[in-house]
Amino acid sequence: MYDFYEPIEKAYEWNSARLLEMVMGECDLVSRLDSMNHYFFFDRGDLFSHFYDGCGDVLEKQSGDVKMERLESVLEMAIRTSSVNSDQFKDDVTPVLNGYALSDQLFVTWIMRGALGPKAFSGGAAQGQQQNMYMNKVAPPSSGTLKVHEAFTLDYKVRWPLTLIISKKAINKYQLIFRHLLQCKYAEKHLEQVWF
Repeated sequence: MYDFYEPIEKAYEWNSARLLEMVMGECDLVSRLDSMNHYFFFDRGDLFSHFYDGCGDVLEKQSGDVKMERLESVLEMAIRTSSVNSDQFKDDVTPVLNGYALSDQLFVTWIMRGALGPKAFSGGAAQGQQQNMYMNKVAPPSSGTLKVHEAFTLDYKVRWPLTLIISKKAINKYQLIFRHLLQCKYAEKHLEQVWF
């Protein structure tokens, strides 16, 4: 009988090494993470200042009353006039108006990852419907009723094989942190205006 373990293990090690080389070299994972740091964690503070100055009173409007093209152009101008202009991945950042308030998005994320337990939505084929019905009762989307500064977040386009590391789930967590930091920065700007 032939032992398949050794050739499979060698093929696995070879493929893993090639994938690691591709992710670290060709896809430049470290630069990607550094780029995400600029946008989601306000690594470069002047980006938010330029964005805030360009928005004017748009941040106070209802999110349903604002055209995405306006936010896209303001974000693009803020990126081009700030210190992140040299970022090679700046075109992968796009603005998004989230339909959930920050606390609701956090709660939905918590439900979706199974934090209520494996039997929270047991019920066979109707599991997806039951889960959506439950989420809409507990945390219904409030799209259009949130102000822009409450709904605004960023999305970041990532291509394979980096999606193995920077998944949609990871980007959702980055968005939660970004939205919290945005509220803090927004309050800081208003306090500055009141002070002067």
